[in-house]
Amino acid sequence: MQGAGELVVVDEVATQRIDGGPGGRQYLEHTQEGTAPGRTGEQRWKFAWVAPSAAAGEVAFFGGGNAANADGSNQCDWIFNPTPAPIATVRGPAD
Repeated sequence: MQGAGELVVVDEVATQRIDGGPGGRQYLEHTQEGTAPGRTGEQRWKFAWVAPSAAAGEVAFFGGGNAANADGSNQCDWIFNPTPAPIATVRGPAD
């Protein structure tokens, strides 16, 4: 799969973009501060996506989550990936 469009960081304290994935993909992940240290319950992150200027066909978004206990190890942490399928897809107008 080839990357399409651009992920835009909206909250630089809580999120960061990682460039250089296969096919020019971009990844958005939380920062250390974005894990909400000292807080319990859920945490949310905001970002924006700018669609490609030319028709790119179907664009797929994938996601995953980590329920962690913040002890600095991977013990008692749980990784959640809904399925190998994307969590959302969009298709722009045809050329």
